[in-house]
Amino acid sequence: MNSDKFKVLKFGHINCRSVLSGFHEFSTLVQNNNLDIVGISETWLSKDISNDHISMNGYNCYRCDRDGRGGGVAVFVNNHYNSSIISFGQGPSLEYIWLKVQLPKQKIAIGIFYRPPHSSVTEAGNTFDNMLPAILAEYDDIILSGDINVNLLLVCNSLTKCLDSYNLKQVISEPTRITESTLTLLDPIYLSKPESCLRSGTINADMITDHYLTFCDIRIALPKNQQKFVTFRDFHSLNEIA
Repeated sequence: MNSDKFKVLKFGHINCRSVLSGFHEFSTLVQNNNLDIVGISETWLSKDISNDHISMNGYNCYRCDRDGRGGGVAVFVNNHYNSSIISFGQGPSLEYIWLKVQLPKQKIAIGIFYRPPHSSVTEAGNTFDNMLPAILAEYDDIILSGDINVNLLLVCNSLTKCLDSYNLKQVISEPTRITESTLTLLDPIYLSKPESCLRSGTINADMITDHYLTFCDIRIALPKNQQKFVTFRDFHSLNEIA
C-alpha cells in the first residue's frame, strides 16, 4: 500500500518453538501476509545450524542463538530495506537482538526479545532500563516485540511498568496463546509512536506453533519530491547580424 506521501511497513512477530522444524510453513506465513520484517522468539537454533537451513528468498536473517537448548531470537528483514545489527545479548532473564532499519526520512530500531518463563521479571526490566535510553536517543522510532511470558490481559508488573515509563505503547489487545483452559497475551508489540500504527492484531499459526503471530502495519513517511526550477536564455531567435 503506497501513496505519494507514505508507505506501509508490515511488521510481525511469532514464537516458533523451533523455526527449523516448521520453516516451510513459517516462510509461507510470512509471504502470504507480505511481512517486511518478522521477529522470532524461541528459535531453538544453535551455532552449528547455518543460515542456509533457514534461508528465505528476498530476506536477510539476523540471529542471537542461545548457548544451549531452547530459546534464541532472530529477525528476518526484506532485503529492500537497509538493515544492520545494533546489539544482541543473552542473560538469564532476557535474550534480545536490536536491529537498525534505515529509511529515507528516519531510522527505526527493531527489538526482538524472549524472557524465559522462570526468570526474574525485575531483572528483565533492569536490562531494558540499561538499553532503552540510548536507543530512544539515537533512533526516530522503536518497534519492540517478543515473548514476555507474562499474561498482559491480567498482570501489571515491573517489566511492563518499565516499558510504560519510556512511553512505549502496547498495541496488541487479543490473546496470543489459547489452550483449552487459558487465554493469555504473552507476545506484545510496543511502539514509540503508536499514532503511526494503522492496524494491528493476531493471525492463527497453529501449523507452526501454539502461539499466534502478532502484527502491526506502520505508516512510514516518504520524502517529498522537490520542485526543480531551471532558468535559461533562449538564443534560438537571436539575430547575430543586428
